[in-house]
Amino acid sequence: MQKRSFTSLVSTILAAGLLTAAALTAAAQTPESTESPAAQTAPITTAASAPVTEASAPQKPTPTMEQRMAGVEAYITNGDPSAA
Repeated sequence: MQKRSFTSLVSTILAAGLLTAAALTAAAQTPESTESPAAQTAPITTAASAPVTEASAPQKPTPTMEQRMAGVEAYITNGDPSAA
């Protein structure tokens, strides 16, 4: 009689594990966005709210080779790159 209850217990645990795995797999495949396709379209932008493009963004000065090497040395020695 005990053997039958042990087998039943093992079967129940295996079934619960399979159901859990199936539920987790299904949850992982569910897309995050539930909005309608119309709500996912890009918003209308005006000139004031237009994103900054590469051409209109201010250009940072390119560091010289000495400045780059000072940054690498500061990284290696765990120092302050602006102090170099």
